[in-house]
Amino acid sequence: MYEDVKKHGDKLNDIDQIVDWEIFRSILMQAYKNKTRKGGRPEIDVIVMFKALIIQKMYGLSDPELERSLCDRVSFRNFLGWSPIPDKATIWLFRERLSKSGVMDEVWSLFNEMIDNYGLESGRELSQDATFLTRSRSSKKTRHEG
Repeated sequence: MYEDVKKHGDKLNDIDQIVDWEIFRSILMQAYKNKTRKGGRPEIDVIVMFKALIIQKMYGLSDPELERSLCDRVSFRNFLGWSPIPDKATIWLFRERLSKSGVMDEVWSLFNEMIDNYGLESGRELSQDATFLTRSRSSKKTRHEG
């Protein structure tokens, strides 16, 4: 199934092939530590989480849209290495941890530098901040019967 997608070009696959993801691990781990033994949901690898943020930024997705798209799009699943998919709360918490720990700018700068060094363009410089946009529920179309 993914091979059909790859034949038509997959920018995420291109990025995955050139980026040394392990360089990011030690930086990301400064913000993302879940070492308790209390149980609960298993920790999702920090590289998978960072890749999810890359997808989110590249495609302009909200946290709920990202969660849904990670389940739905084969190219996204391939980019994440077919690992467990983070839910919207986990995505939000990861981004918050990166922001509060001060490593957000460092990882985005390093990522953009790697992409630039290989001549790939994301279409825009990728960076992430903690700004969120909300949409009023009243913007949904409703059908009034009279």
